[in-house]
Parts: sequence; structure tokens; C-alpha cells
Amino acid sequence: ANSELQHPTPSPKREATQDGDRPRFGFVLQKLGAALRAFRNFALEEALDLLQGLPEAMRSTFWAQDLAARCWFELTDFRRAAKCFEAACSTDRGLTAVSTSHFSTALWQLNEKVQLSGLAQRCSGLDRKSPETWCVMGNCFSLQRDHAQAIKCLGRAIQLKPDFVYAYTLSGHEYMATEKFEAAVDMYEQ
Repeated sequence: ANSELQHPTPSPKREATQDGDRPRFGFVLQKLGAALRAFRNFALEEALDLLQGLPEAMRSTFWAQDLAARCWFELTDFRRAAKCFEAACSTDRGLTAVSTSHFSTALWQLNEKVQLSGLAQRCSGLDRKSPETWCVMGNCFSLQRDHAQAIKCLGRAIQLKPDFVYAYTLSGHEYMATEKFEAAVDMYEQ
């Protein structure tokens, strides 16, 4: 069981099938939908509670781990976020679907240079045309204090996906680090 999904509130009762062993499919979908709605309403503790109420087999899926990671990320608990992102990467959906740009930011916040470098290598090996891959690489260069290269990588992410708000935000941070304040403001205003 992934302890990062553990939360202090009691689990809701499970609806059982005829054999009493497994929750019904509709129950699981309802809980997942409610958790996603809570996340989107920024009710992050509620989302984590709902995820914790899922059956163990469902809690360990990509979708549950990724959503838990994003909740922990928004709660600025980067250590738990990174653990859940890593768990999501290890599922059958793997790295291709995980929120890698946020995962890389969690690793950046934790100053995990080796893990971030490994993530950047894995992402670039899978899809160099993905804007998320370029954000991961930008975060990797940023953590190494190579802000010029980070800005180039983030610029490539923006080129690939002009409405990728997170890439603009990270670019703004990089411009701030290099004291190019006007360029930073331009990125933040996008």
C-alpha cells in the first residue's frame, strides 16, 4: 500500500457486489469523479480523503497516484508529491502519462539533482517532442544553475504548446533568476 495516500479520516463504507469481496464499478467511478471534482475545486484534503476511500487495487493505479501527487504538490508537500509521482511512473501507464512537469518541479524543490536528471533522461528518451519533456529538462538545467539553457528548454516547450501556462511560469522564474525582470514580467503575463 502506498502510505502517501494515507489520510487521518476514516474510509467510507464500500458497496459490495454479490460476493461481497469487491466494490462495484459504479462506486469506484463515483469516488474517482468526486476526488477529481474536489481537486479541481482546490479541496485538496477532501480529494485525498476520497482517494484513501478507494479499494487498495484502485489506490495503486496511475490515475489515483497521479491525482494524489498533484494534491500533495498543491499542498506544497513536495516529498509526498514526488513519492506519488514516482509510484504513478511505475504503473502500467508509466511515465508517458504522468504530470512530469510538476514531478520535476517537486524534485527541483527537494534539490534532488540526480533524480531530476534521471527523469529528464527518461522523458527525453520517450518523447522529445513533448512540451512536458522540455519543461523537465528546463527544471533540470535550472537546478544546475544553467539558467540560459533552462530558458531555451522552456522556450521549446512554449514553441511546441503555445498555451502551456506552466512553461511560461517556469520561464518567468528563470528570467527572475537572471535578473531579466522585464522578460520575467512578459512571461508571467502570458
